[in-house]
Amino acid sequence: MACNADSRAPTLIAPARAGSEVRFLWSPWFGSHKGPIVNYLARYTGPVEQVDLNTLSWFKISERGLAADGVERG
Repeated sequence: MACNADSRAPTLIAPARAGSEVRFLWSPWFGSHKGPIVNYLARYTGPVEQVDLNTLSWFKISERGLAADGVERG
């Protein structure tokens, strides 16, 4: 998992076959978080401890936003 800037290589990976279902579970929305939550995936086949997150080809799979009225959108 990579989060925001200055992310580091993960300590584990979650293998998934093409077409399989992947779920993300987020805790309740923090009031201090003003931007959207956007989820991306990238394919990587090498040793996880050697991954350079800046060289992966990421693709967006979902996004959620919190409107001014406090209702989630997306």
